Formats: sequence, C-alpha cells, structure tokens
Amino acid sequence: MESWENNMNRLSDVTEDMAIKLLGEVEFGQHLQGTKFHSMSGGLPVIFTELQEANDFIHVGTLRSLLILGGGGTVHYLDFHKLKTWLSDVFNDQELANAIGLEIEKGRSYVETMGPIKELIEERLKQCRSLLQQI
Repeated sequence: MESWENNMNRLSDVTEDMAIKLLGEVEFGQHLQGTKFHSMSGGLPVIFTELQEANDFIHVGTLRSLLILGGGGTVHYLDFHKLKTWLSDVFNDQELANAIGLEIEKGRSYVETMGPIKELIEERLKQCRSLLQQI
C-alpha cells in the first residue's frame, strides 16, 4: 500500500469549518484517552479534548534521555487505531484518518509509526492555522 510520503500533494487543503473544528475542543464524551507509563507509578490516563493536545503527547524520549533517567523515564502511549477513529468520527477528517491508517497498516513498531503519524497531524494543524490566519 502506498504511503502518504509518496504523495506529492500530501494532505489536501482544509475548509474553514474543518479548520475551526480541528483546532477546537471536542464535546464532553468525545475525548480521546492516552496513557502515560512510568516505571514507579504504572499507567496514568491522559484525556485529550483537542487534536493539538494529542499531537503534543505523541513522543518517545531519546535514547540518551532514557539512559540518563533509567527507571525514572516515562513512555507516552496513544492507541493509533483509536486516534484514527477519533479523527474520522469526531472531527470528520477522513483524509487524515485514512493517511494515518496507511501508516498503521505498515505494521512497524510503535516508535517507527509514531513519527509519520505525528508529521501528518502537524501538517494538518499547520494547514488549519494558516487558513484561519488569512480570514
């Protein structure tokens, strides 16, 4: 299956309504949940009401930071299938959801999948901000 990286157009432009929705907060009951794992305290739920919050959460520390922190480091986990569904069902952004689906289908590790997914979300958020600044 073709990756979004091979598509010259990448994500198409968003409409004003979609940009407002993607940059806004979702209604109660439409949130997305991730988990912040820490070796001492275990998994702690993290609730996202905005796409930007979910995007900021997606990261893994560098190897250096993990070596320095050892057992004191944290791992942020977000189920990418749930993220895809959230984008599709709550934000109605089928294109971004499908692009993320392509990355999931590659079956790579979480860390290898995380980078392309984060880039896709960042691209979409940048499109939204750019459009709304012009209005």
